[in-house]
Amino acid sequence: MSLRFSAGVLTDTLDRTLGQPAGYEPAPEGPAWDPPAASDKTWRIPLLNDAGSEVGVVVADLHTVVLLGGSLIMLPESSMREQVAEGSPSPPVLEAFAEVVNVLRGVVNNTNRNPHTVPGPLATGGAGPGWSDDPKLRLDLVADSPIGPARLSFRSC
Repeated sequence: MSLRFSAGVLTDTLDRTLGQPAGYEPAPEGPAWDPPAASDKTWRIPLLNDAGSEVGVVVADLHTVVLLGGSLIMLPESSMREQVAEGSPSPPVLEAFAEVVNVLRGVVNNTNRNPHTVPGPLATGGAGPGWSDDPKLRLDLVADSPIGPARLSFRSC
């Protein structure tokens, strides 16, 4: 069974979780963002069903990881900019980002007819091969954030 993603509910939940507007909107039509390979600039968190199989994945670029994780722990914007410039989020920012995704995963679980999922481990890398570009099976969000353009993608099999 495929997961369904509701852009409005996810972005509203993201804003409420951070206590401020994160600025994410559905990506304009065009080629899908698809970072399939491992990279130190991209992170992934799989969404696992009750049997432990990967039924979805959340992929984020460096700006998103630092923006969402840093905002959750109230990191000053200057510190977020430094982490982006260094190309390496700190462990507290990575942990906070994973927690934000866990909150968003709860929203995915509560979407009508979606199967129950749990987040897998955070790792560097993109979605990986085999994920569909079908717009019905993915949601790409973008933000023009204070620390740079940011991308966040939800995918279903």
